[in-house]
Amino acid sequence: MRIRYFFFLGFFLPVFFFGYADLRAQSGKTEKPPASSVMQEMEIYQEAMSWIRKGEDMFDTDLENSDEQAEMFRKAIEIRPEFHEAHYNLGLIYLHQNKMKEAAVAFESVLRLEPDSNPDIYYLLGAAYNETGNLQEAADALEKGIRQ
Repeated sequence: MRIRYFFFLGFFLPVFFFGYADLRAQSGKTEKPPASSVMQEMEIYQEAMSWIRKGEDMFDTDLENSDEQAEMFRKAIEIRPEFHEAHYNLGLIYLHQNKMKEAAVAFESVLRLEPDSNPDIYYLLGAAYNETGNLQEAADALEKGIRQ
C-alpha cells in the first residue's frame, strides 16, 4: 500500500500539478509535451517536495516554528513558487513568531494560488491583519471566510 502511495505521489501527482492536461487543452494539440519537459518538471516538483518534507519533519520537535523550519519552506517556494502548501506552513510559522506582516503575505499567497482554500485561511489572514492594525482588512478577510 505504501509503495503505491509513493508511486502516486512521485509520478502521477506531479503530472497533475504541472497541468499536463491544461497544457494540451490550451495549445489545442493532442500531442504529448516533450518527455524532457515532463521529466524536468517532475524533478523540480520532487526537489521542492524534499524541502517541504524536511520542514514537516521538524513538526513536534524543538525546531518547530523555528527560523530553520521557515527556511525549509522558503527553499521549496524558491524552487516552486506555486506550492501553496509551503506558503501556508510558512505563514503559520510567521504567526507563531509574531511576524504578522510576513504571515499576512504568506496567507495572501495561499489565497492567490488556491482561491478555494479551506475557509480557515481567512481566519488566519484576518488575525494577521488585526495584529498589524489593518482592522478593515481583518474584517474583510473574516467576512470572506464566513461566506465560504
